[in-house]
Amino acid sequence: MIKLILVSLLAFNFLSCASTPETKDGVPSVNVSDYESLVEKNTKNIESYNGLANQLNVHATKMDTRMTEAMLSRSGQIYQWNATIFQEEKTKAMTDLATKTFFFLSFYTPERNHNNLTATKPIWKIYLDVGGQRYEGKAIKIKTMLADLESLYPHHNRFATPYKIEFSVPTAQTEGQSAVLTI
Repeated sequence: MIKLILVSLLAFNFLSCASTPETKDGVPSVNVSDYESLVEKNTKNIESYNGLANQLNVHATKMDTRMTEAMLSRSGQIYQWNATIFQEEKTKAMTDLATKTFFFLSFYTPERNHNNLTATKPIWKIYLDVGGQRYEGKAIKIKTMLADLESLYPHHNRFATPYKIEFSVPTAQTEGQSAVLTI
């Protein structure tokens, strides 16, 4: 009888600890599985191998309006933002989306010299083809803690380098059309 009570209390304790952060007033909540599904829908990846050796692994997540809003809601939950901070972050993000298109890039190559997207003369060029136009992208290395990035982009891991890729075209012009990201 005592064992049964002890097991019940332990089970209740473990179950009560597994919860998602509450959202403060003014910060929209987002279901974790819905968020991860949206990230998966907006992410394309490519892996290249030479025999058994991995040559390249790239995950690119398009940060359209819907994805950006969901990411802000998720960040608001994780960091316990109040309504003011959430609104400031949303205003900043929407202002950026009015003039640019963004991608989150999780980039892995085993050759350290090949991971130079932000170098003065990189070996890589990044293009976005949309609506018959080609835009050249600019890579910016993200210097955020790994745990924070993994909570926002579940496909990212410690072996990859995180980048924000920006293109000088408003997001509104790229949302309704098929776009091709070329690296």
